[in-house]
Amino acid sequence: MNTVEKFKVFGAGKTKPINGRYISMQREHLHNALIKELSGMGCLLISYSGGIDSTLLAVLARKALPDRVRCVLLDAPIVPRRAVKDAVENAHKFGLSCEIMPFPVI
Repeated sequence: MNTVEKFKVFGAGKTKPINGRYISMQREHLHNALIKELSGMGCLLISYSGGIDSTLLAVLARKALPDRVRCVLLDAPIVPRRAVKDAVENAHKFGLSCEIMPFPVI
């Protein structure tokens, strides 16, 4: 069995459970499951890049933990200025608080 067959994420039919959870869930159910999982945490600090993964995590975490989620973008000299600008714009667009922290060069 290849990886695609073993870990089918989306599609029709039944899938095998991984760690006791079915991965072929509708997006809304998956989001709700993640929100439920996150709500058990006291607070959350997210290393934010402005990309799809960290933005989705931050938005869902904010739903689970209102006022107890912070996003931090580590800004190093190798990070393009445009990437920092885009990340800040994404955070603003989704109402996320994002602190930019300079990453020291040694």
